Amino acid sequence: MPEEDWSVVLTANCGFLSSLGCLTLTEEYLSLVVPQDQSFKHNYAGIFHFRFWKNGEWVDVVVDDRLPTKNKKLVSVKSAEENEFWAALLEKAFAKLRGSYEDIEYKYATIALQNFTGGVCLWHFFKADLFPTIQRAVKAKCLLTCATGAVTGKNLIAAHAYSITGAEEVSYRDGKVQLIRLRNPWGHKEWKGQWSDDAPEWNDVAPDVKNALLTQKEDGEFWISYPDLVKEYESLDICHIAPSTGVNVNEQHWSLTQMEGSWKKGDSAEKFLADPRFRIKLEVPDEDQAAAGDAGLCTLIVALKPKVFIEKVPDFLLYQVSGRILFLL
Repeated sequence: MPEEDWSVVLTANCGFLSSLGCLTLTEEYLSLVVPQDQSFKHNYAGIFHFRFWKNGEWVDVVVDDRLPTKNKKLVSVKSAEENEFWAALLEKAFAKLRGSYEDIEYKYATIALQNFTGGVCLWHFFKADLFPTIQRAVKAKCLLTCATGAVTGKNLIAAHAYSITGAEEVSYRDGKVQLIRLRNPWGHKEWKGQWSDDAPEWNDVAPDVKNALLTQKEDGEFWISYPDLVKEYESLDICHIAPSTGVNVNEQHWSLTQMEGSWKKGDSAEKFLADPRFRIKLEVPDEDQAAAGDAGLCTLIVALKPKVFIEKVPDFLLYQVSGRILFLL
């Protein structure tokens, strides 16, 4: 299924849209959520089913084919193609999973990414040099989004989420420049600063590199330098796809272990010594750390996920605590 352009008429769920844009970049990921064995023709019964990751397992969500409209126009996700409705139906199923359309407004992209893939989502502020991290994540087929702040410029949309579709370091004049390719899920309104489609910087790049990277059309996709990305954007979301998906689109291998437990008032919630403890032994160093001078280091991600949705708690945000140990709060 090709990449699509969408607009949102009523619900302000750009986090959902940017996550959906990431999902369409890899057909195997999209097929996890949107089963291909259904259409408006063959064995059509007026219902559609979608799959989401919830509480450590894949669950089916079934919805009928009725969509919210006003004046005979969709008031939710609308595809650029008038006769295409799978994105709107998926949004309806996602709203059913989360509780309502209201419950998916203004949400973090990491919430949708986690429900779409069962992966582990990392959330960063643009404070450190994250370009190597982004480049490795793109190579590993992770799903990435980033969001602007309340104030921005040069044709970017404030408080809006974009999909990250590429990361390249190219020769420019007498040095190197780090570039990030972003995609606005609306399919229009692109960056108008340095390294945009018509920017003069491309004239000083080797012709073969320019032809490979640059597409000069208003399609919502554009390049931006990493320094400008840090200046104009506030946060970065990276979703590492877990082995539980059964999809293998890269050479990176993860081991996954899931355990269930509970914190109970008067018991484990109030007694530190009663907290569960785990002994973990890391034996295989990360292959991609040797080039960065970190040979011998391993990556460990510890993700704590509540089984109930807590409205006021951003339950899919990860914070780096020390070294390469990450905790989900």
